Amino acid sequence: MISSEISKEVLGRLTSLGFQRSDKPSSYSMANSFKKALVSSIVDIDVQVINSSRLEVTMPKSDYLNAILTDFHFGKVRVENQIKHLTEQVNGDLQAAWCVVTTYYACYFMCNEISRIAGKFITNLTEEDQTRLLSAAQAGTSSMFNIDGPSSFAVMASQGNNFNEIKLDIIKTGARPHQVAWTNVSSLINPIKVSDKHNTACQLLKDIVSSSNDRWALPSAIRNEWNYSAPSLYGDSGTDIGKNFLSLMKQGSSVKWASKIGIQPHENNRVAALAYVYDCLSGAYQLIDGRLNS
Repeated sequence: MISSEISKEVLGRLTSLGFQRSDKPSSYSMANSFKKALVSSIVDIDVQVINSSRLEVTMPKSDYLNAILTDFHFGKVRVENQIKHLTEQVNGDLQAAWCVVTTYYACYFMCNEISRIAGKFITNLTEEDQTRLLSAAQAGTSSMFNIDGPSSFAVMASQGNNFNEIKLDIIKTGARPHQVAWTNVSSLINPIKVSDKHNTACQLLKDIVSSSNDRWALPSAIRNEWNYSAPSLYGDSGTDIGKNFLSLMKQGSSVKWASKIGIQPHENNRVAALAYVYDCLSGAYQLIDGRLNS
């Protein structure tokens, strides 16, 4: 139910950018990726320098949609392989910490692809990329923008002034890409409204992926703890803390778990919540992929 609502929200935003089935590429090439399109001399773009860390770019709708669908197509390989490795780990009774970290990256990859289709995503640009992009800026304004090495940029797409244009707000982000990714997906989930029957589970998902919620840990914080700051979790303590998480992953029962009223964010549940995020995102991702490729 929640996965379905996420997919509706995402596909609705894609439609608001003017997407029609005829916009689907007949074939895919990495030469048509978003980054390539952004710095291409062939694509007709207009660049406005807003300040030292922000650009406003206008490009033809057809080029933008082609680029986004191309990136989604090639990103599918990474998502599918990550899920394959995760399934093997869970079914192979691997120690919980390995499964937690693999689950996180499966969620992170799906999070990025889902947000990309909705027009909110991250792109990484080298110094050369930024210089080439600024070459399309109005004369005398490119010096306003600060190029200080390879950087991550948050991109937000919206309808341009003309129907066949897309406006891109491109902002250099000091936040880590993983934090931006969860901020993006949180902004997609927050507007979702469901029936009372599903409200408890839906609100829990909103809380888990919200950076402003101080009770539940962001999925990226769970990853940092299990993969970096607490190596002891690869031992008996992790096996105990991750027991509920592994059970939910094996049984596919996380939605039922999340629907219980009064779930508290103690240590075991904070990790178990990652299984719930995985189920919600994988369901939404499959629905979006199916719709785009039907």
